[in-house]
Amino acid sequence: ITTYKEVELRIPHDFHGTEEERIVSSCDLSKETIQTIQRVRHHLEQHHFFNSASPDDKVGWLPSHAIDLAKHGELTAHVDSVKFSGGIVAGLSLLSSSIMRLRPEKEKKEEEGYIDLWLEQGSLYVLSGVARYEYTHELLPSGSIFTKLGGMEEEEIQVERDRRLSVIFRDAKF
Repeated sequence: ITTYKEVELRIPHDFHGTEEERIVSSCDLSKETIQTIQRVRHHLEQHHFFNSASPDDKVGWLPSHAIDLAKHGELTAHVDSVKFSGGIVAGLSLLSSSIMRLRPEKEKKEEEGYIDLWLEQGSLYVLSGVARYEYTHELLPSGSIFTKLGGMEEEEIQVERDRRLSVIFRDAKF
């Protein structure tokens, strides 16, 4: 990643320290920010985790983090680390729309091609399963073309990416 800032967004449920440490870790986040993180996590738990047999089965979350990517910043092709994070990587796209490109990972490259995802401002994307582990993801530069398929017609949309803020969510590996 180039030309960016990243900050960890710890909320009280992420921290297993003392009560005093919990308060300090979340004091910079607004109540609305904490509620948004919790709402997105709840949505992900309800719609992307199928192994929970009972309501007592809780998903463990790594602390969310925000990535502030400059207009001309780059997010090059990569697969997020599998050492600590679990089965999903999700992102809430804020401030600017962009195009995410998924390509087969080089070591597993039995097939060619790619798929583009149009990440509109305010959208939530989720990478899981094959997309999480066997495909790289990257953000295309400003001015890239997204081809929107709709029935028999294609529509080409030039996506002008400005400063992009995203909040990233990862479940913990157990």
